Amino acid sequence: MSDTAAARSDASAPQPARRPLPAFLRLAGGFWSGDTRRRALVLTLAVAFFAAAVVAVQYGMNRWNRIFFDSLEKKDLPGVWEAILLLPLLVAAQAAAVSGMVVFRMLFQMRWREWLTQKLAGWWIADQRYYRLSIVAREQGAPEYRIAEDVRLSIEPLADFAIGLASAFATAATFVGVLWTVGGSFSVGGVVIPAYMAVAAVAYGAISSLGAYFAGRPLVGHVSHKNQMEAEFRAEMTRLRENAESIALIRGDKGELRGALANYELVVAAWKKIVRQNGVIAIVYNINGALFPIAPLLLAAPKYLSGEMTL
Repeated sequence: MSDTAAARSDASAPQPARRPLPAFLRLAGGFWSGDTRRRALVLTLAVAFFAAAVVAVQYGMNRWNRIFFDSLEKKDLPGVWEAILLLPLLVAAQAAAVSGMVVFRMLFQMRWREWLTQKLAGWWIADQRYYRLSIVAREQGAPEYRIAEDVRLSIEPLADFAIGLASAFATAATFVGVLWTVGGSFSVGGVVIPAYMAVAAVAYGAISSLGAYFAGRPLVGHVSHKNQMEAEFRAEMTRLRENAESIALIRGDKGELRGALANYELVVAAWKKIVRQNGVIAIVYNINGALFPIAPLLLAAPKYLSGEMTL
């Protein structure tokens, strides 16, 4: 192969980007064009349909609770039986929606990852690039591992995050709408709060999310520091093994033991930080877990006791 042909071939391959995320999205977004665009569109629409179905079933279960408990309050036996007969249909619908969501989400991830893997493997193998890279770019170690593992790490978490975020927004919008309709206004000290249950739900969600964020954020650094200390401890033990003969000749056993134990003390100190931060996270999590079922009842109690809201 001539140098000109090699240069032309390299030009067709992806080049290092200064802004990795936009470059990755341009590359991976090719799944929705070309030969795979129909499959990508079908899978995307299927995931969106089942995500919407999950939200719809959750809304249906919310409506079922209203029918059932209002019938109990009124001692309406036909209403209770209606709710009981409706429950298996809702349970079956929920099972089908959740199952479909799981299946099509995994199919979507699999096909997107398959397309990207084929793209990268094609660039790597084309024009004997797998051979030439081993000569001109020795620092690029194990490209086959990067193709296999980096594609997985790029596609699966991204798809989970995007689908989860869209589902969360759809669920929030649906149930804020429910609370906005049902809750009505509430007067505190002469100040009227319109749709107070919707406002309170958003405020509660924001406060609990911020609490979880600030409690969990330091854990990332603590875990990274702990991993670094463990790596340094392993490196110290490896150095001891590689220099075993010279250390044994000068009888440096006790000094090496002190050094190794001192290194491990750094690991223990890093672990303590993780333990303390997990304790803080557990406090925030359990406070939220205790308040989660009680807060809605406290918010609804004034309306219920005044007769403006049914059970």
